[in-house]
Amino acid sequence: MSRDVNRCQQCRLYKARCLCADLVRVPCAVEVVVVRHILETHRNSNTGGLATRCLKGARLVEYANPESPIDWQDLVAGDTWLLYPKPGAKIPSELPERLIVVDGTWPQARRMVQRNKALYELPCLALPEPSKALPRMRKGARPEQMSTAESIATALHVLQQHAAAEQVEWALRKMIRQISLHPPKEC
Repeated sequence: MSRDVNRCQQCRLYKARCLCADLVRVPCAVEVVVVRHILETHRNSNTGGLATRCLKGARLVEYANPESPIDWQDLVAGDTWLLYPKPGAKIPSELPERLIVVDGTWPQARRMVQRNKALYELPCLALPEPSKALPRMRKGARPEQMSTAESIATALHVLQQHAAAEQVEWALRKMIRQISLHPPKEC
């Protein structure tokens, strides 16, 4: 029997630890678009997908999927900002229409931004130092490195979308608790 049979196809956790029924989608005044590297699709530790499932109007777009190319011009149109730690990042004076978040390992995310002119030229949202209050599945190479969900929640707090940020934080805490449990006996 394949391990995938024992996992939820949405959250990728063991079915006995699935958190899907507990997720609540909350409104958010900014559209959050997670551009997820295709290699992250089946990882149970992928927090970008989790965050989009907590926010009404959020979208998940697969990067490097030959079957579904991204329409970059449509994605970056309007008042769109990129959540990425690039020099010159700042806090917008007004709430942006859309926030694009690259989701992958740090090397994947860096290449996604560097290789895509449409992303690279977007204004970047600055984040404060990471909070020590949120648990982490793994430690980044540098203290400012956060999981995708943690960075989305932090950005939403910066943009005064506190209820949306708190829902993402709650889901991230629950996901980490579920992952840290031993595999259920039926697996």
